[in-house]
Amino acid sequence: MNRLLLVRLARLFYAPAGHGRLYRLAHHPPSLPAIRIPFRPVMELIGLLFTCGLMLTPAIIFWLAIAVLVIILNGTLFGAWWANQMAALLTNLQSRGVYDQYAVLPGGRLNLHIAISTGILHRLESLTNLHRIIRGIAIVLGGFATLSLCMIGINAGGGRATDGLNPAIQTSLNTSLGLLTFLLLFYVDHFTSITLCALCGMLVPVWTKRAAEARLWAVGLFLSLQVISYTLWGILALGILPQLLITLGTLGRLMLIVAQIALYLLIREGIIRLVWKRIVTELELASSDIRAIV
Repeated sequence: MNRLLLVRLARLFYAPAGHGRLYRLAHHPPSLPAIRIPFRPVMELIGLLFTCGLMLTPAIIFWLAIAVLVIILNGTLFGAWWANQMAALLTNLQSRGVYDQYAVLPGGRLNLHIAISTGILHRLESLTNLHRIIRGIAIVLGGFATLSLCMIGINAGGGRATDGLNPAIQTSLNTSLGLLTFLLLFYVDHFTSITLCALCGMLVPVWTKRAAEARLWAVGLFLSLQVISYTLWGILALGILPQLLITLGTLGRLMLIVAQIALYLLIREGIIRLVWKRIVTELELASSDIRAIV
């Protein structure tokens, strides 16, 4: 492949156009009352909590911490829900005996699974709204961090090496660089988690035709892969890399940021490739089938 599989799949799941009947099958809400995720009220509530948090009320601070945690773990929380829905709908098609009928449409089983997964992601415009929130948060905090770095550069006198800065400016520099690193990882994690949850939702129905088992397997597989990737990255990026680059000073800090982000992408890419390879094997896909869609 001439580029990351992660990028190709993310574009596929984020662009619902072209799936036609299969996409609409999953995109339309079920006949039973669905739980609409109140994105705008949630954001308004978070803003209110931030305002009230200035009063240092313990209960408000607690709920504010929960809200921030939900935002940080958005990919994992929403991904688990979506993987559960994808697996349930695909197994439902099997139990109703219509799976094979949809599978003979152009694109075959792969197109069926991708269309169902994409339709679930965009049902009630959930993914679109979530992405807007994540992008807005990243822009605001990223702008704040960039402004902080500009101010630090002005106060530092421009030409001096950062290793010779006074402790206050050095601390601000480290904090701003850390915030930028977190934002980049936060944004990348959003895309990788959504892609991985879709792959888990596509894969699990091949193993079982029972909806309850499919839901549990999909959520369990997705959360397990999330924990594995986070743990592996934490050990390598936070434990080993800093020890290797600590002696290089400012250059080492910049190299550490780049290395941490690159390592995260490589780990996520590796896990996504493993799951994708399993999907290709289980669905018995030919290279021509894959190239036609992916």
